[in-house]
Amino acid sequence: MKQTILLMIITLFLTIGCQEKTENQNIFSSQTDTLFLQTTKLKGDSLFQVGAGSTTFRDTNEWKQLEWFKYYPDYPINYPDSVKNIELGFLFLMFDTLKYFDSATKQILYQKNMSLANRQILMIKGLKKDKEVFFIDQNNNKNFNDDSIRTFHKWDWNSNKNLIPIQYDVDYGNKIIHEIGWCKIGLNRGRLLESTSQFLISKFIIGNEAFVLGVADDNSSSFDFFRPIMYPFVENGISRDTLIMGDVVNFKEYIKLGRDYYKFEQLYNGSGTIVLVKERNFKSLVGTQIGMIAPTTDFTTTTGKQYNIKNFSEKPILIANISGCTPRSYEQYKEIIGSYSDKIDIIGVEHSIKENIGGLMVDISDSVNSDFYRNYRKAYSSYDCYLINKEKRIIDKFYVFDWKTTMIKHFKDK
Repeated sequence: MKQTILLMIITLFLTIGCQEKTENQNIFSSQTDTLFLQTTKLKGDSLFQVGAGSTTFRDTNEWKQLEWFKYYPDYPINYPDSVKNIELGFLFLMFDTLKYFDSATKQILYQKNMSLANRQILMIKGLKKDKEVFFIDQNNNKNFNDDSIRTFHKWDWNSNKNLIPIQYDVDYGNKIIHEIGWCKIGLNRGRLLESTSQFLISKFIIGNEAFVLGVADDNSSSFDFFRPIMYPFVENGISRDTLIMGDVVNFKEYIKLGRDYYKFEQLYNGSGTIVLVKERNFKSLVGTQIGMIAPTTDFTTTTGKQYNIKNFSEKPILIANISGCTPRSYEQYKEIIGSYSDKIDIIGVEHSIKENIGGLMVDISDSVNSDFYRNYRKAYSSYDCYLINKEKRIIDKFYVFDWKTTMIKHFKDK
């Protein structure tokens, strides 16, 4: 499904969608150091594997009684008379100020309307003729009487069906922008899930090479691209139909376009303008992206022994994150050990380790491993794996569940 959707998007985008933008703005010389990429916002997740959160509806009085809850509405709400047993919920437009890059004047405009009313999209659920229904305040006017009556559908990770458009205005002082975003709500194994479902796409040319980049919000709980991730959809005319973890670029990381690397320096989330800055010394950088020098951080195993990545010299190293949140990751880790322990040194990383299941186990809840955590984990639950060669350079990055198809590329005799 996602492959078909992406093909349709790219075909439309290349032939029609951004023709004007490409001709006037998104063409750059290979000598250009800073690229300001104009984008188009599209609905859906495309190739991106963003998550979802639980939807919370409560009685208004129950919201008021929660001491920690800081976002109870301080504005009037018009509820529909025909709905009974109403419970209130919230979607958030933004956690931070939206920034708009005006390409004509090269000015950066900052959002002015940051009141609670502007930042919250309200939703309610209740009973209408004894049937459960819900409403979303799609035009953000705090009035549910002009919104559609909806029923909860089954959640589908791979479908754009039943996406709900949200309209809102952003005031930049001397300019008001009319915006639209998309979200979805659905039932998944007895739970209500919610997520924003939108991404940015930019077609551009550097020298004689054509590219298409996509940007999504890995946070997926607001409309402001709070935690942007970037992925190359088309590189030099070759399109991709599968997201590969090693090619996902986080904010402030680097993307390879042709023979050059560019830092994902900025995203003006109001206008969707991406700023990429050329990096001429990528091979000398230390970090956890493919091609970088691996951070040589001290770590202590659960047996009390201290190590450093730089001290491993005989074999390549695999740093594998696993999580009890998904017990299957433990099984995958054990299979890696059974298949490759004779060829690589394997370091297993987990939070609050209860038992040694093989390899060198690193408990990142131990304060002595805080630096190791910042470099190689960065989350309570993680499944990221880093393959490091004997020269201490990152040569691959993948999810622990993809180890069979990834490792075989580096150790073909297995």
